[in-house]
Amino acid sequence: MSESFLKGIEANEAESTTTNKKVDGDRNVKIKHNLRKRKHTDEEDDKEKDTASSSSKQSRTKQTESKRPGKAQQSTVLLERTRRRRTKPRNIVSKANVSSPQDDFAKLFLKKMNIITNINIGMNTCIHGICITNDNLIWVNDSKHHVKLFDSAGNILRSVDLEKSPVFNCCTPNGDLLFTEGYALGARAEVIMVPREGDPRRLADLSTYAKNLCGLLCQEEMIYIVCRSKAPQKYFVIKLDMEGEVIETYRPSPKNVNINHIISHYGRLYVMGTNNSSLFLLENDRISTKDKVNKVSLRDTFTASACVDNHGNVLIGSRLTIYVMDPSLQRLHKIRTDDLGSIRSTAVDHRDQLWIGTYEGNLYAAHYLSI
Repeated sequence: MSESFLKGIEANEAESTTTNKKVDGDRNVKIKHNLRKRKHTDEEDDKEKDTASSSSKQSRTKQTESKRPGKAQQSTVLLERTRRRRTKPRNIVSKANVSSPQDDFAKLFLKKMNIITNINIGMNTCIHGICITNDNLIWVNDSKHHVKLFDSAGNILRSVDLEKSPVFNCCTPNGDLLFTEGYALGARAEVIMVPREGDPRRLADLSTYAKNLCGLLCQEEMIYIVCRSKAPQKYFVIKLDMEGEVIETYRPSPKNVNINHIISHYGRLYVMGTNNSSLFLLENDRISTKDKVNKVSLRDTFTASACVDNHGNVLIGSRLTIYVMDPSLQRLHKIRTDDLGSIRSTAVDHRDQLWIGTYEGNLYAAHYLSI
């Protein structure tokens, strides 16, 4: 290979190297320029984003501030809300306006009885029994061995003298009077009839069955009598026909209880305890004493009298108070009678007049219902 050819090759390689270096230098310059340009563009984009974000925040802040009331406006808004709360009707029922069943029951009765009739039978003459005939006449018996018949206005129609003191009484369907002597001194176990016309007579002698006869009741042509046996002392009920013949005997089960009254409540017969006014039902040929029927009872309260009014309420007379049990026997109302004296007997006539007999010998007729 010639020397000139070799020099030509070297010269070409040198020129090529120079050219390549120049090209590489230009390329590097261009790359650096593009990087600086891109960096500048990115910085401008970031500034624009920051500016936009700041503008957005300022815009939202201004909107919020424009919606937010000032202090004076805030006070006005609070006052308006308070006024609305106070004037807005609430679905709340005042306890004072809600009446209970007990309150409704109490409203049926006068706060103070209205006395219509006051008759004095006699000084120191206890009125033991009162009963009402089907035609609204009033039989009254007292401790001075008398029975009297009154009309509903208090006019006396008949007076009968007796050998013994009558205590418990009831009326027959035709208006005759039946009575027993209870625990009076020298009392006999007899049922005495006093007809509306004619002389008294003995209807039944039950001395072989009992020592004392107490409350009695006539229902469906049958007579029911509360009895106390001789020792050992037990209480039971005897049923008689209208001729005085013994038909049936009801004995307490499962336990013995002290009883002295018998009442009819919606056709069912109940005997009443002497000292707590517990009612026990006559059913299935016995006196059911497992549980008392009434949901209320009067502890340590002597039951001087018991009757049922025309609305199914049971009225109990005890000293200076009339206790009233509602027809469901679940609620109790108390009527004070301090001005009348000590109560010994009660009955309600067919005009809703309550008749009261006292230990002091006064016979009262009174309105006791508010309806």
